[in-house]
Amino acid sequence: MILACITFTIPPTYCGLYPEKWENVLIISRAASILLIVVYLAYLFFQLKTHGYLLENVDSFQEEDDDTQNKESQETSTMTHLVALWATLAIITALATLYVISLMEEFAEQYSIPKTFIGLILLPLVNVDGTSALRMAMRGQMKTTIDICIGSSIQIIAFVIPLLVLVGWISGHQFPLLFGIFEIITIFVSVLLTSDLLKDGRSNYLKGLILLSVYVVIALASYQL
Repeated sequence: MILACITFTIPPTYCGLYPEKWENVLIISRAASILLIVVYLAYLFFQLKTHGYLLENVDSFQEEDDDTQNKESQETSTMTHLVALWATLAIITALATLYVISLMEEFAEQYSIPKTFIGLILLPLVNVDGTSALRMAMRGQMKTTIDICIGSSIQIIAFVIPLLVLVGWISGHQFPLLFGIFEIITIFVSVLLTSDLLKDGRSNYLKGLILLSVYVVIALASYQL
């Protein structure tokens, strides 16, 4: 996510310094989007195939030699199904995002709600990942909750947004990675704070209170835009 945050700052900075070179901004945005998608796919391959053992318990390494080949075959089959399922869900998410974006402006004007508030606060609360995370948190499964939130955030920031840029490129629409100062600072603060609080792999009520406080401040600020 830090890589995506750094990448998102480059097109706006370049546009601010050289506003007359709009075509270069589009080139930078599209190239950055392609690189982010490649890195995200490498992250999935790293997590599901080459270094999946890092996410498993130490006990999982103590297995019989006779079962090694069968296990590798099952893991390969499982990874193939997971990648296929992920690709399908990612495409559906991207298409749904495009549809929601098309309706956001009309909804914002009708109810006098800032579009930034809708994108940052309302949409994450009502999507499938948000409701799943809340349900897992209510059951006390904090590790699963954190995994859902972090995984969903990485997917949106490193895949869905770059994919929208490429879809706009293919369809003839100019959709550069141009975020405002408020959005960029919000993303940076959220990523850095979350990384710092979760680096020890533990959660408690104080960390939750800190994150919730920052969330409320961001919500209030985005509603006033």
